[in-house]
Amino acid sequence: MRKPGPKGPHGKPHVARGTLREKAWRAMQIKGKFTLSDLIRIAVGEADADAAKDPRSNIGRYVKALTAAGVLIEMPRRAAPASLTSNGEKRWMLVRDLGRLAPIARIKGGIYDPNSAQTIPPTGVIESEGDHVE
Repeated sequence: MRKPGPKGPHGKPHVARGTLREKAWRAMQIKGKFTLSDLIRIAVGEADADAAKDPRSNIGRYVKALTAAGVLIEMPRRAAPASLTSNGEKRWMLVRDLGRLAPIARIKGGIYDPNSAQTIPPTGVIESEGDHVE
C-alpha cells in the first residue's frame, strides 16, 4: 500500500508555528533588551512554566545561537541581582531584527532566516540558500 504525499524533498525547509522559540523571538522583538528569565516568563507564562520541557535550556541554546550569528549581543552590564549573593542575570539586546518569522537555529551552526530565505553562519556573513562555499 502506498502512502499519499510527496515522493521526495520539495526544497523548502519546514517552519513550525507556535513553538517556544517562536514565542521567545516575538518577546525579543517587543522588549529589545532582556534576560532569559524575561523570555521564559513571556514565552512560557507563569502557570505553564512546569508544563514546558526545560524551557530555560531550550531558550538559552536559542539565544546562544542568535548571539553567535550576530543577531543578538550580550550587554556588558547585568540585570540587578535578586539575592545578595547573586551577580545578576546576563542581559542581551536585539541588534538585527530579521522580521516577523522567527529565525531557525541549525544543528551544524548558523541561523536560517525564513523571512529572506538566507542562512546566517556563526561568523555573521550572510549566504543565500543556493550559495555553497567550498
